[in-house]
Amino acid sequence: MTAIRTIKAVLDINKRTWEIERIEAVQGDVKSLTVEASVIQRGIGLNITGWRSSFLAVLNDSYIVSDPVVDIVDAKNGRFNYTFCEAAFSIPGEIEASFVLIKEDGTELTGMPRFTYHVAPNETEGKLPIEHYLGEFANLQAQITDILLQNKALQSQIDAMNVLPLDGSKAMVGAIISEADTPLQARKDGNWWVRITRNATNAFIQFSLAARITGINNTTGLGYDFIQNHLRLNGKDVALKDDSVQKTGNSTVAGIIDAAGLKIATKDVATQEFVNAFAPYVQLFKGAAYFLDTNVYTFPADAVKIGIFITVARYLPGTGPLGYGKRTIIIPREELVESSGKAVWEGMVGTDGAKKVFYATATTIRGHADNGVSPANGWCIERVGYR
Repeated sequence: MTAIRTIKAVLDINKRTWEIERIEAVQGDVKSLTVEASVIQRGIGLNITGWRSSFLAVLNDSYIVSDPVVDIVDAKNGRFNYTFCEAAFSIPGEIEASFVLIKEDGTELTGMPRFTYHVAPNETEGKLPIEHYLGEFANLQAQITDILLQNKALQSQIDAMNVLPLDGSKAMVGAIISEADTPLQARKDGNWWVRITRNATNAFIQFSLAARITGINNTTGLGYDFIQNHLRLNGKDVALKDDSVQKTGNSTVAGIIDAAGLKIATKDVATQEFVNAFAPYVQLFKGAAYFLDTNVYTFPADAVKIGIFITVARYLPGTGPLGYGKRTIIIPREELVESSGKAVWEGMVGTDGAKKVFYATATTIRGHADNGVSPANGWCIERVGYR
């Protein structure tokens, strides 16, 4: 550290005298003054190569200062520098000091001439700085400001660490990667309510409450697509990979799926026949009609499991249904497909030459104009439906 002031000094080792200007300092000065000294003998610089030097000062009857930090800058010409240490200016007054020179062979020149320096008292020594007398409010305000600055610095460090706050104010970017067997579990009131975990053979999504799969905010979702080899309920197969269960047509779901709109496809023929046997009856018409070509009824092709059912009964034009002679005509599902659009004749028993004519396809059934002409008009259609 460079001192503020520099003073030149010459020590004549033969004459034992100093040529030095007055040295003044203030109590408490720290490294404020450097003496650039030259040791001469017979008018020329004394070679002090290998010598050591230390500063010695007697402050008062109780204290002395001994400082070995003397910088020999040009030994051949006897030049050295000394910057006064803090202790040298710690007590005010006229201070006697000297430099002790020690030769390379250990000879110590203790009888070196002394010089004096003056240390003026520092009126602020022992006084409290004025900031110690600030009012309590100002002091508190300063503390708060300091805390705010510390918090700001801490927040900057946290932001730099990409810490995710728990209040949801910052969205996570990237993926959560975990190699734990249970990477996610949540607890409420001491009870686990959801957990994602695994063992050696299975992965599990576990809930302690009834699970409900919906759209966002409990709205109706767009669907759930299971792309799996099987679907099981309590360990029993609900569907295999090549099976499907789907709702078709205009059937609605109101607590129980309308079986008329339910299509069950399976590779097991016996199972399919069993399901077909319990297909519900769906009525297309009920009343009394000749069943003309203008009477057309439609139905979903996949909804017909067995065939079309047509109930006929005796009829008297001008009077109406007679309530007897009833029978049911069945057009099998296969016939709807194989004879699509072709005329089906059904003779009316008990009436010579009377018949009803129908045209059926996989999705429609209609009558014929002749059904309203004698002798066919002696019969009416009371019901049309399918199973």
